[in-house]
Amino acid sequence: MRILNSRGHDSHLMKLVAGIAIADPDLSLRDIAAQLDQMRVAAGAWGRKWQPSSVRALLDEARRFGLVRS
Repeated sequence: MRILNSRGHDSHLMKLVAGIAIADPDLSLRDIAAQLDQMRVAAGAWGRKWQPSSVRALLDEARRFGLVRS
């Protein structure tokens, strides 16, 4: 079962995006979106392909939880 956080984001996706950003801090939002597409991670409510704005929303949420530094 997936757990949604206060904004309705999937906590699993938030952790995945945070992990990618931590592993390579030089990646842009577009690079992370492309990596998620390459990994065939479903974009969910955001459509077929990952968008940089979707990645940003998940990274912002991860920052609020203290998973990623600003």
